[in-house]
Amino acid sequence: MRKGILLFTCLLFTAMLAVAQDAYRALSRYDYYTDEEKVSVAVWVPQSKENAASSLEISFDGEIVLRGAKLDPGQVNVFDIPAGNMQQGLNELNVSYMEHGKPVGSDRVIIKILPEHFNAVKIDRLSGGLIVE
Repeated sequence: MRKGILLFTCLLFTAMLAVAQDAYRALSRYDYYTDEEKVSVAVWVPQSKENAASSLEISFDGEIVLRGAKLDPGQVNVFDIPAGNMQQGLNELNVSYMEHGKPVGSDRVIIKILPEHFNAVKIDRLSGGLIVE
């Protein structure tokens, strides 16, 4: 009985990983921003979506800031959004995914804006590099 439960758990975990790899994912490119005029959203599109005619819509504070942007499958797509209306602190973007023009899911992306300071070090989540000012 115990082996059966363990096997079932392993199979369930493997299936969850497979599903997660087949899903859209969005995140803020940098861990935080300071005085930038634009913020960047990085969106992973699985290769399995190559025939899905994928696109996205990004909204902030109830207003659409990017609509109908085409997504290229099998890579990370980067979109710049004006930071004009964002305040210091945490700002929430809603990223909605479409396939053939129909909604298929969404992600919430948190954009952190901090006061500018002379020794700022930011993490570029896309390249893994550091930005030192």
